[in-house]
Amino acid sequence: DVILTDDNFATIVVAVEDGRRIFGNIQKTIQFLLSCNIAEVLALFLVTILFPANIFLNAVQILFINLVTDTLPSVALGVDMAQDDLMSSPPRNQNSTIIGGKVGFDILYQGIAQTLIVIATYLLGIYVFHSPQVATTMSFLTVNLIQLFHMFNVRSHKSIFCSNPFKNKVLLLSLFFGISILLSLALIPTVRWVFGL
Repeated sequence: DVILTDDNFATIVVAVEDGRRIFGNIQKTIQFLLSCNIAEVLALFLVTILFPANIFLNAVQILFINLVTDTLPSVALGVDMAQDDLMSSPPRNQNSTIIGGKVGFDILYQGIAQTLIVIATYLLGIYVFHSPQVATTMSFLTVNLIQLFHMFNVRSHKSIFCSNPFKNKVLLLSLFFGISILLSLALIPTVRWVFGL
């Protein structure tokens, strides 16, 4: 339903476009959060089964992932601008759900793909560097970097290379801030010790 507060029918077009943008941003944020959390949970579960004697991620690391690299991209996706072809797409089905259809499929395959990358990184640390601590550090950094770059992936249904990453300044700020924090975790000895890296 639309309530017009003026006698200009162009207002309807603006309202529909804004509604589509808001719905799309909610959908992108949910897709981002669910796919990333699927990856975290699956990787934690599988590594614990494969290497029960090792600690995959400790509590502080999991808390960091959920507070920093989940939150910053989510906020950035929530304020994303409308895509250029937003009004050329047909109206969505009134009965469609927010994570149904292609979005639901994307959540699953993106979560599984991220899981495989994180587990491969952990196995690399175990079998190449022969150190559970190095494997944990590599996996922790990989999870965070995947999530920071995955926010660019969920911005559009097209290829990541077709969307302009410079349109959303908040997205770029969250990437810069996230990588800066990660570098400080990896390079400052005291902070590294607190996080068990």
